[in-house]
Amino acid sequence: TIWRECLRVLKPGGHLLSFSSARTYHRMAINIEDAGLEIRDQIMWVYGQGMPKGKNLKPAHEPIVVARKPGKGYLNIDECRVPLPEGEVKPWAVGEYKTDTTVGSIRPKMRTPDKHPNSRHPANLIHDGIDEKWARFFYCAKDRTGIGHPTVKPLKLMEYLVKLATPNGGVTLDPFMGSGTTGVAACSLGYDFIGMEKDAEYFNIATKRIQSS
Repeated sequence: TIWRECLRVLKPGGHLLSFSSARTYHRMAINIEDAGLEIRDQIMWVYGQGMPKGKNLKPAHEPIVVARKPGKGYLNIDECRVPLPEGEVKPWAVGEYKTDTTVGSIRPKMRTPDKHPNSRHPANLIHDGIDEKWARFFYCAKDRTGIGHPTVKPLKLMEYLVKLATPNGGVTLDPFMGSGTTGVAACSLGYDFIGMEKDAEYFNIATKRIQSS
């Protein structure tokens, strides 16, 4: 299957990210796991522009499986940290005293200062601009470029995911390239890219977009 081929070409510790729908996500995740990859997490891309079909629920999210080939490997967490608004600093960032009762006595203990006081750890939720206090995650709206591919993804989203999963000096592979957004994202970030697409029309679109990026 395609997932066994992905496992074969991935280096040990390399990551695979794959979009799915809410209805079929479990099948995809099981197939990826059965191919020999480790399921590490699920990223949820939440958006507000989805349109319902018939009497179905309005679609408002796409799950993304995060899998890894067995071996030592990490996501690029620090490169993908979410910046706080200008001038804002996490209240615990500079270090503070806290109570330590682990040894049966109360004594002050200095909290280790945060190494990233002006940013947040990236979350496994990506949204398109929900105006809520808890919505301090990576922001990315749906694509409106009019390229015409039925599942085209926003460039900003793909740049974030490519940067999250591709190690420095690594190669980004997209076996379902479509209109080439992943390739444009990878090239804009300085990564080498390999793309595959069986539809000649979309392949030509992708080639032109990547060459001009």
